[in-house]
Amino acid sequence: MSIFSRKHIYPIGVDLGSNSIKIAQLYLDNGKLDICDAAMILKPQELETGSGQWQRWVADQIKKTISSGHFKGVKVVAGIISDELYIDHIKIERVEDSKLEESVRENMKAKLPYDSTNAMLKYVAIPSSNPKEMNIVVIAAERLKVERHLAILEEAKVEIAGMSVWPFAMSHAFTKFFARRESDKNKVALLLDVGHRHSDIVISRHEELFFARSVKHGLEDIKENGSCDILISEINACVRYFENTHKVDRISRLMFLSGASADQSVCRALASLGREMEIVAQVGDCLEAIRPNPTKKLSFERRGSKIDWSVAFGLSLTE
Repeated sequence: MSIFSRKHIYPIGVDLGSNSIKIAQLYLDNGKLDICDAAMILKPQELETGSGQWQRWVADQIKKTISSGHFKGVKVVAGIISDELYIDHIKIERVEDSKLEESVRENMKAKLPYDSTNAMLKYVAIPSSNPKEMNIVVIAAERLKVERHLAILEEAKVEIAGMSVWPFAMSHAFTKFFARRESDKNKVALLLDVGHRHSDIVISRHEELFFARSVKHGLEDIKENGSCDILISEINACVRYFENTHKVDRISRLMFLSGASADQSVCRALASLGREMEIVAQVGDCLEAIRPNPTKKLSFERRGSKIDWSVAFGLSLTE
């Protein structure tokens, strides 16, 4: 009998980034999360993201990593590359639920960088103090690029359980690892994930998404500029927009989702921002939040890991 027979095993999360692939699978054992396996594969510099050669490389890496690791099954939830998402926040006249998608599409016609009829949309209605208006978070992806992702997964010989996007994956990871108390369900949190060349910002209350934005300023830019000022300015702009638009509780948590070796310049900048907002800024390491199992073999070296697993873990937790 398998040692996992009485445990709940989540799908394999596949986080496709512009610089790497992160693959992770979690399972639940007596109410505690643990890792089946996880792996990160860096993209060769000569490969152009989105090219046919890149697609074949991604499919091959996913197939090899899952088959050679300690993953269970081939059921996968994959994330769409951040750069291929269009995220906007719009106000529309309040309509019936049956007419909401039509209204959202009509409002997005002039905004999308491609024909709106070729867009796949995910939208979330946000509480509004105006009974005649609706605040909407819109997440769009070009159908052709979504179909390309599906083709990659089919080539990798996996079972596609679903596709998701980083705002929801970040929110899933945060709530499962850092907001488990009953009192946390009513707190609004600002989450930050700083990547290679971009940073992702989410504002949510538990898993209720209020705001999401990806800014083209990441760790490499911070190193080149020697300052976090641009990133902090972007975060402040997001906070002001949220406070001016949404009539919900104020932000009471600020969390930098990062690996154990979080960038110290970002940590210092966020600590200063937290003091200005009169809240505590924290570093949230999803890997550290899982108590290590000394008998477990993983496809990466856990000790001293600098990898941020929040999106990959969040994708695995998507069901």
